[in-house]
Amino acid sequence: MLPILERMPDDGILKLTAPKRLDAFIIFLQNQGYRVHVREWQARVWDIEVLGVKSPEIVDLRELEAPEPMEKVLMACSQLDVTDRYLARLPHVPAPLFPHLESRGLSWCVHEEVDQSALLLIWRAA
Repeated sequence: MLPILERMPDDGILKLTAPKRLDAFIIFLQNQGYRVHVREWQARVWDIEVLGVKSPEIVDLRELEAPEPMEKVLMACSQLDVTDRYLARLPHVPAPLFPHLESRGLSWCVHEEVDQSALLLIWRAA
């Protein structure tokens, strides 16, 4: 097992960039119980997302018109329990959303992707 995966929490996400599709590695990860999402950004640049066994599925909201992504995130997060996580892929970093999350007692982290989209993880602060 890779040391970084041994340190990754069960609800964590590991993002890797590779110069080619690493099929043997992807199969190895899947056999270890990880969910793996693979995308090709451009010719010979691959994005590999490794989701822990307790990570939520990624909800893809990139194709929605504003303000639908923000509305969907707020609706989904209104029902989060302390142990729940919500993970969404958005068309861009949703800076206007952050004060709304904060006012609802929610915490978040965001990762801006190469294509300017964003991966947003939200949880209820204990």
